[in-house]
Amino acid sequence: MPGDHKPYLGQRDQATAAGTSVAGVERERDGARGLAQACSEAVEGLESAAAQRHDQAEPARAAAAAQALVLNQRADYTLFTAPAGPGDACASVQALGSAWLKGRPSHDARRLLLCLLALGGCATAPRVEIQTVKVPVACREPTPDRPSMPTESLAEDADPFELLRASLAEIDRREGYEVKLVAALENCKRPRTAGE
Repeated sequence: MPGDHKPYLGQRDQATAAGTSVAGVERERDGARGLAQACSEAVEGLESAAAQRHDQAEPARAAAAAQALVLNQRADYTLFTAPAGPGDACASVQALGSAWLKGRPSHDARRLLLCLLALGGCATAPRVEIQTVKVPVACREPTPDRPSMPTESLAEDADPFELLRASLAEIDRREGYEVKLVAALENCKRPRTAGE
């Protein structure tokens, strides 16, 4: 009768092996659940940090928008300025350039630009610089809308006064746009604090 116990022992060994296998699968499953939970919590933490950074950046965005509004108002004023001496392009260019420089920061580069524009300007390709910015937390800063630029709608045969007027207004518009872009960039690259 010793042969009668062999099938039982074989089934017992198979059941033990299956139980061990199920326990191993359950441990793997529990480990995977734990990792998935930790990942979900980390993602929630990053989302929370990104939302907090976005909220903290609101004052900088508001200040940039206010500064851009002033510059855009200057641009609009410049665009609607009539020639000082109708029929005398040089006098009109000088008057407009002089009025535009009043109230602006004294920068020799701007004065040089104005002189170059008054003398006929220069055509150079824009300088493009690509920079890599490392962002540890998702940046949710809105991209400011690009305003229309006055020189983009100038006729090819525009006289020097119209060209200067549009160019000066465009400088103000671009500076306003730049202020908004810089504020958004600074808010995105601002280092995280320990509490974020």
